[in-house]
Amino acid sequence: MINKIKLHNYIYGFIFSLIEFIVFELVVCPFTIYYFISGRFIYGFIALGIFLNALPIIILAIRSLVKKEKDIGILSYLKKDTRNKIHIQYRNLQRDTNLLALLLLFPFLLSILCLIDILKHRKPLYNA
Repeated sequence: MINKIKLHNYIYGFIFSLIEFIVFELVVCPFTIYYFISGRFIYGFIALGIFLNALPIIILAIRSLVKKEKDIGILSYLKKDTRNKIHIQYRNLQRDTNLLALLLLFPFLLSILCLIDILKHRKPLYNA
């Protein structure tokens, strides 16, 4: 999985990946804090899992920037000839990108479902 993340960061650009996932973390962090403060520990751990799930992407992007590694970058990727070369060279790129998105969004989907549950004021399935 680390190689898939590194490839994603390389193709889309380290700065783009860094900004993308920092914004993602900034969205998730308040939910994590809120759930733990309000005593909703199950939801808190789900949100914490989402938060921790995205950290490797940020850490790997920072490492690459510090090492001054070359990347393709999102602006270059917008050019048709660059896209064609990438698709030829990395045939599984779309599958890997979908896998990464699914793995990151599945916990996020769980959080949305939990938020909907909270907003409906449902009683828990267990007696605490």
